[in-house]
Amino acid sequence: MVYKFYVTVKLTHTKEGHKIPTNILWEHEDGEIEDFHVTVRDAQNKASTKGGGIGMRYEIAVMGKERMHITYLFYDEIDDLWFVENKHAPDMGKPPY
Repeated sequence: MVYKFYVTVKLTHTKEGHKIPTNILWEHEDGEIEDFHVTVRDAQNKASTKGGGIGMRYEIAVMGKERMHITYLFYDEIDDLWFVENKHAPDMGKPPY
């Protein structure tokens, strides 16, 4: 089973019209918002086969509290939403990275 987590994304738009994510905002259950800087390693027009969604798949490096994580960030062009996937549900609103 794969869990799908919707996130708020800060991004830069290039003059060519590309979207480049720079930060992921994770909202905890208590309302606190954590801001994670991300570095895009690759971007491809791909569907999320596990979580569903059609659009861009970004391979990103996220600096977590203890170490750097490599994961995928998806932009669903149909629903105009950003999400990450993870095999494990986060505990009590903790981010999956």
